[in-house]
Amino acid sequence: MAIEVLNQDELIVSDFANKTVIICDLEGKVKMIFWDEDRLKRPCGIVSCDRKGVFYISDITTNCIQVFSRYGSFRDTMAHEGDGDGEVLRPCFMARNSRGSIIIADNQNNRVQVYDKDGKYSHKFGQQGDADGEFQHPRGIALDKSDNIFVTSDDKVQMFTPDGQFICRVDAAEDELNVPRGVVVTSDDPYKVIVTDSQNHRVVIFKQKK
Repeated sequence: MAIEVLNQDELIVSDFANKTVIICDLEGKVKMIFWDEDRLKRPCGIVSCDRKGVFYISDITTNCIQVFSRYGSFRDTMAHEGDGDGEVLRPCFMARNSRGSIIIADNQNNRVQVYDKDGKYSHKFGQQGDADGEFQHPRGIALDKSDNIFVTSDDKVQMFTPDGQFICRVDAAEDELNVPRGVVVTSDDPYKVIVTDSQNHRVVIFKQKK
């Protein structure tokens, strides 16, 4: 499940289990539910683009990134199944930076891919491995106010520049993260990195490193 803030009083939520996308107010009152039984199988990540009035939704069963209108009608497919540049396998969470670029955790390809504001493939970073800058099944994506990219994978959280250069590991081995999934970065200074540590059934908060 992913949550995206639409405006001051609305949220959009991908309901993974029910194969739907929900728009609700800040108190949880549902305003709209949309689904497409042919296209939405297991919706995961979601980002909105106010300029175009559309949502980008990743689906880990159909292995694609799809574009839907504000009212739930299908518009286009941004990324198709595969392991080539711009293709995805089990795409998970996504984020959109200040330039409008869309950043995707490409889980089974063990990389992060970046698409420009028009949905065209731009570049990728990372590969499978355990070294700094490498991934084992990346899942969560978050950005700080400088567009630095935070990525969760099987047992760690890493920080990259907006262009995908490795900066540091956020956690430490002794934190013993086990399949961290969602991640958010607070807007205060110093910021905090908040991670859902799924297999340890907890939420872990990391303070900004000086």
